[in-house]
Amino acid sequence: MRFALDRGTPRTVGRSLDWRLGRPRVVTTRGDTVVVPQGATLEVKLKDKANRAVAGAIIGFVAGAGLSYALCDPPKTHCGEEDPTQLLTAGLGALIGSAIKTDHWVRVRWR
Repeated sequence: MRFALDRGTPRTVGRSLDWRLGRPRVVTTRGDTVVVPQGATLEVKLKDKANRAVAGAIIGFVAGAGLSYALCDPPKTHCGEEDPTQLLTAGLGALIGSAIKTDHWVRVRWR
């Protein structure tokens, strides 16, 4: 968990305690325990990691469309009608994107 009172104050980073009791505290990396003040903006890291499968599929589809158009014979009027390149590259992009895992942070306001 990370929190700050406003944009000008430094962030406090650590593991949360007593969240369910309504008195959240943060144990910092140095071992100090800090009470989260009312009105602080919290960023909470979820347990599940986010992946980039959709972004990979979109990038793969666009790259496949470009590749399909580049390899199309002149006069390039009917390119890609029966060409599976876009679907294959979209699938490959989604597969690569799903392997890229990032932390998933959610911003909440403590009242």
